[in-house]
Amino acid sequence: MELDDLRSQLSFTKATAEASAASAQSAQSQCFSLLRELEEKNNSLKENEIRVNKLGEQLDNLQKDLQARESSQRQLKDEVVRMEKEIMQAVAKAGLNKDCELRKILDEVSPKNLEKMNQLLDARDDEISRLRDELRFLSAHWKHKTKELESQLEKHRRADQELKKKVLKIEFCVHDLRSQIRKLQRAGERRDKALEDYKDQVNSSKQQNQAGSHDKENFWGSSGFKVIVSMSMLILVALTRR
Repeated sequence: MELDDLRSQLSFTKATAEASAASAQSAQSQCFSLLRELEEKNNSLKENEIRVNKLGEQLDNLQKDLQARESSQRQLKDEVVRMEKEIMQAVAKAGLNKDCELRKILDEVSPKNLEKMNQLLDARDDEISRLRDELRFLSAHWKHKTKELESQLEKHRRADQELKKKVLKIEFCVHDLRSQIRKLQRAGERRDKALEDYKDQVNSSKQQNQAGSHDKENFWGSSGFKVIVSMSMLILVALTRR
């Protein structure tokens, strides 16, 4: 009965060790899967950051272009006004009257030039207005992307912390399982040894029992026993004659 108990305990120990090994392997696989997930999120986050940075560069370039165009338009307006003033002042200083051919040409050409200039300036104003609208759109889009990236960064930071906690827990579980497996293996080895010792004791007891029964058989059939019986008979005969 004790031998059956030892065998049962040994089988249970082996089954527990195999289950622990399978659990450790599963935990390692889960750990590797979490690390791959973390790496994929890092790559996705880097791609989003690159896109946001490019959008910021486009926004900066557009702002610089708009500022340059506005400055150029102001300079052009100032230059036109200055030239017209200089021409009119030169004509006034020359004392030209209204009948002068040059005065007529200036009076005729100046409105046309002014109209063309106004058309050109209006076109530039429209272009600047379009650029401003585009700038506002890109600025709003950039702010949205920036907030989205910040939100992703925060989520990623939290997910990163959670994954690290899970990895640490899994590593701890794997370490604990390996320690349990080693303990179970040592326990199994001790039980194997105890089982072998028990078998040796059983075999030794059987041999001793067999040897004892054989000695008893040899005693009853031995010559010494026969001599003792003969002497006893002679003594009984002598006593009877007396």
